[in-house]
Amino acid sequence: MPDNRRILKLRWIMWLALSLIYIISFFHRVAPTVVAPDLMAAFRTTGAGLGNLGSIYFYVYALMQIPSGILADTLGPRKTAAMGALVAGAGSFVFGLAPALWVAYLGRFLVGLGVSFTFVCILKFGAEWFRENEFGTLTGLTLFAGNLGSLFGVKALDSMVAAAGWRASFQVTGGVTAGFAVLAWLVVRDRPSLLGLPGIKHPEGRGNPATGEKQDLWPGIRATLRNARIWPTVIMSFGVYGALIAFKGMWMVPYLTQVYGLTRDQAANYVLIALLAGTLGPLIMGYVSDKISRRKLPMLVLTPLYLLMWLVLAFWNGGRPPLAVMPCLVFTLAFLASPASLIWACAKEISHPSLVGIATGIANIGSFVGAALLQPFFGYILDRGWQGALEGGVRVYPLAAYRSGFLILSLVVAVSLVSLFFIKETNCRNIYNGGENGAA
Repeated sequence: MPDNRRILKLRWIMWLALSLIYIISFFHRVAPTVVAPDLMAAFRTTGAGLGNLGSIYFYVYALMQIPSGILADTLGPRKTAAMGALVAGAGSFVFGLAPALWVAYLGRFLVGLGVSFTFVCILKFGAEWFRENEFGTLTGLTLFAGNLGSLFGVKALDSMVAAAGWRASFQVTGGVTAGFAVLAWLVVRDRPSLLGLPGIKHPEGRGNPATGEKQDLWPGIRATLRNARIWPTVIMSFGVYGALIAFKGMWMVPYLTQVYGLTRDQAANYVLIALLAGTLGPLIMGYVSDKISRRKLPMLVLTPLYLLMWLVLAFWNGGRPPLAVMPCLVFTLAFLASPASLIWACAKEISHPSLVGIATGIANIGSFVGAALLQPFFGYILDRGWQGALEGGVRVYPLAAYRSGFLILSLVVAVSLVSLFFIKETNCRNIYNGGENGAA
């Protein structure tokens, strides 16, 4: 038991070091929405062009999820996350210096590449240092930390931009990201055995599934890709998280400033509301899921309501709900997306324990492919509805164009909702450790 107590203490210190990188990755993710008008003016780009600049992050993030899983499973979460954060820091610095749009694309590419490793590394770390029945809570707590960072980060970025401009703000962010990389390298260890400690024990004396029983890498990858149970989690995250990230990560501020006449500072507060909901929701979902030993039930109950909120946004007053209800509507929309945070636990529990990184990486692809495709597509819909209005060199889009974008996102969510019925329930047990018993 003394060893178990030491593990319980050390794991949270290491988790915090990794989570600092994850926190700043969320900051990088939502930063373009705060400076969207500045970027459009600086690079003289269209809505579709701005959407593509934002989506570069998501394209590379999505493409790197399987390689991230492979590196987490082989090289280990410590080295993978730390090296990735250094690359992201360099990318943010390049973005801040960009004299032309193509250089800005390069900067965002490097940022997306660097931070793409972090979440999968944390999940791999959690599989080694946390019990099975703590994994949902760990995932929710990690998302809580990330959203909490972006919650304060959006306001901090808005203040930095006002004081020093958007370029200097991104350069400072690059330096902070590199600092977190060094901290993770110094603090994190991949598994308890590297500190001479045994694997963590469950209260009933049972250990975690034996991650040391390694499978050959390429056969393991092929087996994971052929696992039909994992693909519904990808489709689910594509629609639920992809739609939300596309809106709050790029188009929420332009929508609120152009449709409601809010200032950028006022509109940024609505992004904070969405981030607050995204901070609390996954934490609650993970805890509840672990307590009731169910992953699928919270998704079945709340995801249809999430679709309803998109329809409310699209149809109420022609896509312009009363401003007085917008804070509640934005919060509810973001909160009801939070059951999708359970997809990583679902993917872990239907995959071999030695392939946790690859399995969760595949599950993580959906949300970023969704965001990468939906951000520029939303911009394309806006450009199609543009009537030629400009303000300070920035395109001003009519309400009807935004409403069409909301309808497209509603359709995507509706399609992804069908995949929920194909997700396997394992009662929070890995199927390689007896999870098939009682599973639905």
